[in-house]
Amino acid sequence: MPARAPRTAVSRPAPRRPPRAPARRIVLLVAATVLAVALVGLAFDVVLNFNRVHRGVTVQGVAVGGMTREEAAVLLKDALGALIGSEPVVLFADEQAAHEGAGPRTLDLTAAPAPAGGAPAPAEGDTPAPPHSWQIGPLTVGATTDADALVQAAYGIGRGADVLGRLQAGILGVELPAFLDYGPSQLAYLEGLLDAALGWGAEDAGIEFVDGAFVVVGSTEGRRCDHAALVRALDRAFLGADRAFQVPLAVAPPAVTDEKASEVAAFAQEALARPVTLALEGEGAWELDASVLGPWTGASVEGAGAAVRLVPHIETERLEAGLPALIGGGDRGVPPQDARFEVVDGQVTVVPGVEGTGIDYAKAAGDLDALLFSPDGAEDGAQGARRVVLATTARPPARTTEQAVAMNITGVIASYTTEYTAASSAKATNIRLASELLDNSLIAPGGVWSFNDTAGECNAERGFQEAASIVEGSFVDEIGGGICQVATTVFNAAFDSGLPIVERTNHALYLVAYPAGRDAAVSWRWADLKFENDTENWILLTMDCTDTTVTCTLWGTDPGYRVEFTDTGFTDRTDFETKEVEAPELPKGERKVRQEGVRGRSIVVTRYVYDSAGELLRQSDFRSVYEPEPEVVEVGTKEEPPDKKAAAKKATDRAAADKEAADEKARTQGSDEGAAALQ
Repeated sequence: MPARAPRTAVSRPAPRRPPRAPARRIVLLVAATVLAVALVGLAFDVVLNFNRVHRGVTVQGVAVGGMTREEAAVLLKDALGALIGSEPVVLFADEQAAHEGAGPRTLDLTAAPAPAGGAPAPAEGDTPAPPHSWQIGPLTVGATTDADALVQAAYGIGRGADVLGRLQAGILGVELPAFLDYGPSQLAYLEGLLDAALGWGAEDAGIEFVDGAFVVVGSTEGRRCDHAALVRALDRAFLGADRAFQVPLAVAPPAVTDEKASEVAAFAQEALARPVTLALEGEGAWELDASVLGPWTGASVEGAGAAVRLVPHIETERLEAGLPALIGGGDRGVPPQDARFEVVDGQVTVVPGVEGTGIDYAKAAGDLDALLFSPDGAEDGAQGARRVVLATTARPPARTTEQAVAMNITGVIASYTTEYTAASSAKATNIRLASELLDNSLIAPGGVWSFNDTAGECNAERGFQEAASIVEGSFVDEIGGGICQVATTVFNAAFDSGLPIVERTNHALYLVAYPAGRDAAVSWRWADLKFENDTENWILLTMDCTDTTVTCTLWGTDPGYRVEFTDTGFTDRTDFETKEVEAPELPKGERKVRQEGVRGRSIVVTRYVYDSAGELLRQSDFRSVYEPEPEVVEVGTKEEPPDKKAAAKKATDRAAADKEAADEKARTQGSDEGAAALQ
């Protein structure tokens, strides 16, 4: 069989498969169906929720879906309002307070506080310890519901392009948290209370001149109520079941850091590197280097926020304190004289004030500031001499004549005099010194006058001497003895004036020299005498001493008070005890009363003060309790010599025998006379 010729490969196109028309049509049909259903559903949803909150939306557990915005607002306002005011919210200081719960140190603020005022004062008898919890109500912080804003947020779910929100609301539901609005002043009031009890302020860094160089006084962080966290916690508490939370605190950073202060210290050091010349016309010039200017330099915080800065400056008070000694003492001026009051022939007059002159320390400090610390001054100083010329200025008196006249001190309101014996020169000295310290006291309208604050401590360093004084119920010599007579004189003047007596203590023992129940004892840091000027004008207190009297007079504008008083008389008389003391100078067995005993007693003086119209203005009881004064008996302990003892015994026996004989004679004579009478 003949061989076949080889075949040549021929490239042929693959046969085309017919299109899968049925499958594609199915896909398109399904897609069209879904789209149609979605469009129908969307159209249905739009129609169903037209102008209404989408169904499935709740706000703080309150279902508002399907409601119009107006309906939802009414519902939210009622529901959330009831929730907010259901019961108080308690803020705890710490975990321990939270475990203890509301107790005696809980400050109840459920009533609306006065936002402009400070923290409420504790009631009488409250513990002085700071509160460890605060009970508040919606009025405390001005908590209200902004129902319109909440509804607007709920209405926005599923609107516009928010398809997923619409689906979530319809399938799973959407829960929106509520929030409250708070009164700014009420919330600030609460935060102020919390900061005062739990927080502390940050301390800015500063500079100080030490050993010839400026050093940094370090800053410290503070603590204060975290405003944002507090608002969130209040929202949760007022709108939730847990009505208590711990006060959130945040770090309060200093405005001036140590780094900023370090830069200022270096700047101030450089500014004082070269000396400055101070010149005073007609007096000379003085060169001041860093050792002088440094101690006069301080720094203050200026600006706020990001612009806050520490600024060095010469402090006027330090300059005024240090400059006179540096330039040879004094300020080359004439000191001003305050207007004062003087009593002449029983009339009070105003002695006019006199203007003085002296160095203008404020201007000097400002000129030094400009030269040392301002950019222009530093540039000028670098180019030439650093020189400041001191100027003088008029110095007005602290109290001008016009001010003194306006104080309306025109006549006598009340005056009282007590007497004392001139036998004790020490007591007289103490009375005079104390009176001089009190003389010309001025009491402002509404002010309280204090004996101790005005006189100060009456000690030996101020010239007071030892004189009789009552200490623990006995008369002893003590520094300042006798000043209580001055206090008693002032008390009686204030008593007769009708002014309110703020503080008064009676003596431990009754002193017959004073009106019953109207004495006053004073002792440094222990007992004080105080009275109040409740008039509309100033009051001048003057003291006048003679060798045997001391007088207190209150001058001013007579308020027209009329004073009457009654007293209970002495009651509760308690017996005194007898104390025996050995007397070596008396013969043994002999007794001698050295101090008569005085019974204790009490008395109540009631003062009635009437105003100019005759209406009772005030009624005050002044109770005085005086301790009994013991009787002191000296008992002799002196032993007699033996011969004297015998002679004394013989004389005693002879006297006894003579007495017995005389008695017998008298009896016999009496019997004879009786017999004769019978006859």
